[in-house]
Amino acid sequence: MIFYLAEGFSQSVKPAAPAAHNSGRSIAEIVTGTWVGNFGTGSTYTGAYCSFRLNADGTMQVMSADKGVVASGTFRYENNQLTGTYIKPSGEIFSFSGKMDNNTLTGTFGTGTDVSNQGIWRIKKQAAVTANLR
Repeated sequence: MIFYLAEGFSQSVKPAAPAAHNSGRSIAEIVTGTWVGNFGTGSTYTGAYCSFRLNADGTMQVMSADKGVVASGTFRYENNQLTGTYIKPSGEIFSFSGKMDNNTLTGTFGTGTDVSNQGIWRIKKQAAVTANLR
């Protein structure tokens, strides 16, 4: 799944009351970071790689399997719901919507402003990598 920034879209991370399963962590602690999983077309997961890097300021990058940025966009997380918009280099706009459940985000994506006419995705947050510099 490829997410890009669509000019004129402005969404941000808006604090919401943390859900019980989030142990009182802030919204930034819950969603910021790299999320990895897969997506599929229609209602079937194909195993195709999917990765988002969600930033505390509401911006995001879509990452390729080799960790390159393939897209940029904006997102909003509120009440365990993640929504956002992205644009491919070709100019094609996509939107997505998903829900947090047990530290997994699961949702749908579509073209334009439709969040469900293309397929499904499922991602889990990856542990932060820290460098051991000597």
